[in-house]
Amino acid sequence: MKNIAVITSGGDAPGINSVFSGMLNTARNVKIWGYNGGFDGILSNMPKLINNLHTEEFVTDSKLLFQTARSKTPQMKNGIEKIVNKLKKDKMDALVVCGGDGSSKAAKLIDDFGFPVMVIPMTIDNDIDGIDYTIGHDSVINKIKDIINDLHKTAHNMPNRIFMVEVFGGNHGSIALSSAIASGSNMVFLPEYKLNLDKICDEIQKQITQKEYLIIICSEGAYLSDEYSSGNQGISFEIGKLISEKINERIRYSILGYFQRGGSPSSYDSIIGTKSGNLAIDSLLSGKHGYMIGIKNSDLSLIKLDKINLKKKELDKDLVLIAKNKKILV
Repeated sequence: MKNIAVITSGGDAPGINSVFSGMLNTARNVKIWGYNGGFDGILSNMPKLINNLHTEEFVTDSKLLFQTARSKTPQMKNGIEKIVNKLKKDKMDALVVCGGDGSSKAAKLIDDFGFPVMVIPMTIDNDIDGIDYTIGHDSVINKIKDIINDLHKTAHNMPNRIFMVEVFGGNHGSIALSSAIASGSNMVFLPEYKLNLDKICDEIQKQITQKEYLIIICSEGAYLSDEYSSGNQGISFEIGKLISEKINERIRYSILGYFQRGGSPSSYDSIIGTKSGNLAIDSLLSGKHGYMIGIKNSDLSLIKLDKINLKKKELDKDLVLIAKNKKILV
């Protein structure tokens, strides 16, 4: 192999620039090329050669060296064939895809078509079943924790108030659960657990008499009706309105939105990203392809794409138990 392409696909996540850095190694006789715009960008853009000067400048930044996109081409008729033909036309020998579950499906189709592919899991949601961790998750938890830490201060300064903070995560509650525990929040609403408003209101009224204030983390996917779906921000207002009417208390809202995706990557995401990029290239050069590089049982491992479960990932059982015991999850 002489030329290996890389794309980012789906939502952005801090730490991916470290993947590009890890892919570069002066000991290898291979060139690394990047396309802007995900899978669609392969068709519409020319590849750009990556060098160490690029990665050194961007490695601690969440402004991606190569822009990502949610692509439609892989689902279109002859879409995979068009992508492979363009890669071959550009003299590429293999492709590394940085993305989530949808990107992994497309990557497997390309590999099955006969073009070598490796996948590096990139999603802040940490929702890919079959692996323990996805790049970007630690960074977003740290960012939310820092924001909630500041909220604790103003809540202390102006006590006897209830705050609700809505966070990302889609239909998976890992961001909400982890950030609630890491930030010392008092309660969390998750997509995986049906909301029992009577129990929630009873617990809120009990806690508010014992504490200066309450901070509630609400996942964007913790909706009560079919009117909302993941990505429709504002569900915290609907849930909070019902709670407020029951307990006769005002709730103060904050929707963190896309601020969660920006910011510098954590050290953990930078290190995992670098190691993943390095392993991806080493594996391709040794003839391996059709794998996801993921953390499994604390080790960075190669997992066959057909072994990756694309069903909904379960939440961390230890964190769920802690949340229940602390009455964070009601």
